[in-house]
Amino acid sequence: MKVKIPFITTAAAPVIEDEEDNKNCVTYNSIEDSKKGSQNDDDVDNPDFQYGVKAVQASSQVWTKNQLVLVYILIWIIHFVLALSSGINTILTPYVTSSFQSHSLTATTTIISSMISGLIILPYAKLINVWGRPQGFALMTFSMTIGLIMMAGCNNVKAYCAAQVFYQVGSSGLNFIMTIFIADTTSLKNRAFMIAFEASP
Repeated sequence: MKVKIPFITTAAAPVIEDEEDNKNCVTYNSIEDSKKGSQNDDDVDNPDFQYGVKAVQASSQVWTKNQLVLVYILIWIIHFVLALSSGINTILTPYVTSSFQSHSLTATTTIISSMISGLIILPYAKLINVWGRPQGFALMTFSMTIGLIMMAGCNNVKAYCAAQVFYQVGSSGLNFIMTIFIADTTSLKNRAFMIAFEASP
């Protein structure tokens, strides 16, 4: 049984456009124009990008597949060393605090260092966008090294707590920068696998 509804038409409804809303819109006349526009978003010379972003885009365009595979293997080795170091540090912290007759401060040093290392990530993300990925990696390596040196030479719990902060900031910063590097250099299709590979140790 067919029903005919006489009042419904397929004519297009009138559209009222506000000129002020269209000032911020990008319109393309053809498919080729839209492809050119999307290519310009990833262009290294885009003035909207900061120096760190431009530098990593330029380097990711020049690196070969073999070089990237080597870098990913080195990142895995660094993660393995960081995981081993973090495990050893966690096990030895109660012994250090008890040797200073301050065993009750074990949780305090861990909480303070974890809290500060978590808060530093947002300004650090902005820093590596402005300054650059290699410079941020070097800064966090320096912070972690300072923390290890301070741990080796501390004479009281206060110095050990400060050393924990430096060490934890450096460790979390290194984890963060390596994840950002993988996100910068992999395609969206392979990114989840590479981040899982990085975190496997």
